[in-house]
Parts: sequence; C-alpha cells; structure tokens
Amino acid sequence: MPGDVLRVSEGDRVPADARVVVSRDLLVNNAPLTGESRHVSLRADAADKGRMVDSPNLLFAGCSVLRGSGEAVVYATGRRTERSEEHTSELQSQFRISYAVF
Repeated sequence: MPGDVLRVSEGDRVPADARVVVSRDLLVNNAPLTGESRHVSLRADAADKGRMVDSPNLLFAGCSVLRGSGEAVVYATGRRTERSEEHTSELQSQFRISYAVF
C-alpha cells in the first residue's frame, strides 16, 4: 500500500516500487525490470534527474535484494509499478523507436 514502509534484506524479492530511506550496503538485481545483468547499489540520498530505472534510491517490484538491508517507503503497487504491463508495453515501444533509429 502506498505509504507503507518496507524492510528488505538479502534474498528478499521486492513487493512494490519504493523509495529507499535507509540503506545498509544495499545491492539489488534489477534484471527483471531492465534486462541488464549489472547489479545496482542503492542509497537513501536524493537522486539527480534522469530515468527512474537508473535512480540510485528506488526499489522496484519483482527485483531482488542481493546484499545488505534497508527500509523504503512504497509509492506504487500492482498495475502502477514500473514492471506492470502498462509500463512494459510503454518501454517496449520506446525500445522499438530507439532500435529503428539505429
């Protein structure tokens, strides 16, 4: 539920999209969302502008915690998450457009 606080640690699968407020050596695998095998180190600091999937302070539903622990405030669940079908088809459309340019 948006506003809930998640406590995550090594081995957990993230249940919702959330902003990290406490990070203790938090390392996540965002491959289910991005398709990239590179792991992401998360921190509680404010992030610069850019793509949400590149943000160093956001956890995403369906991704997994590889190391460390942390706390995060939920901002999206279900169909409102970055991983939902609505967002997936949006990302796929962007990929097709980018791919066509090359």
